[in-house]
Amino acid sequence: MKSEDDKIDTTGVEQRDDDGVVNGVLLTYVGSSADCIQDPTQKYNLKVNITCQSDNDDLTFVSASGDACTPQINYLSKKGCPVFTLDQFTQFLNDYYYLWGAALIVLGFFLIFFGNKFVNVVIFTIVTLGVFVILGGLFFNLFLTKVKADWAKWLALVAIILVSAVAGYYIQKLRKYSVAIVAAWGGVMLGFIITTAFVIENKGAFYATIVGCGIVSFFVALKIEKTVVIIVTAFIGSYSLIRGVSLYAGGFPNESELHNEISDGAVDWDTFDKKFYIYLGAIFVSTCIGIIY
Repeated sequence: MKSEDDKIDTTGVEQRDDDGVVNGVLLTYVGSSADCIQDPTQKYNLKVNITCQSDNDDLTFVSASGDACTPQINYLSKKGCPVFTLDQFTQFLNDYYYLWGAALIVLGFFLIFFGNKFVNVVIFTIVTLGVFVILGGLFFNLFLTKVKADWAKWLALVAIILVSAVAGYYIQKLRKYSVAIVAAWGGVMLGFIITTAFVIENKGAFYATIVGCGIVSFFVALKIEKTVVIIVTAFIGSYSLIRGVSLYAGGFPNESELHNEISDGAVDWDTFDKKFYIYLGAIFVSTCIGIIY
């Protein structure tokens, strides 16, 4: 029986192989607040290292190491295999979340309050961002899966940004269709929010919602450009602003990764972080403020 001060803390850390692929998990169980008898400078804790072995449903003992204060037991098991993994591009962006968070917040404020006054700038920015996300995901996951050096990844990122900026520059010259493209991007983002809000598991429904919102937004923008520009810039700006804040506060899932987690059974309605709905309300309120302004 533990006293009120005796708390058990458990932490888990991904283990990666030489290629940077997740291949196991290291669990650390920290026991009571009592000092270790053999070494009073330490607390008792147990480390359990489970290395992925996909065809092994059991826990196969491999070895034991450590000392009386911090013993470690090593196993092979399917339980050490990742249920889902982040793609290389997402992993790299997550490593520098504080940079992207600040950039998204600044972009969000600009789009919410000034998007309708600087439409060409908005078109250039949104198209550049969209192309950057698509090219970044493709390039990192196809060619940089085994590259570890950050300088090489940053070099590739700069090149992708430059290519994306060129695409944004030329597309923004086609005013009517570029506005529709921006609206379609806003529709895609709306689709992601809808699939997240309703924790949609079915893959067909997931992609149909996203693509459907994008197509509808595209054709609506061709008919009523001015109104759509106001709504879309306010919405995209609000999403960007709140997304940027969430990178520091947490609780706003990556929509595509969340879908993978739901499909793999790692997340369901009961385990889904409900903090997302606070962010959803904030996006709605700031979008309304932007439209009115």
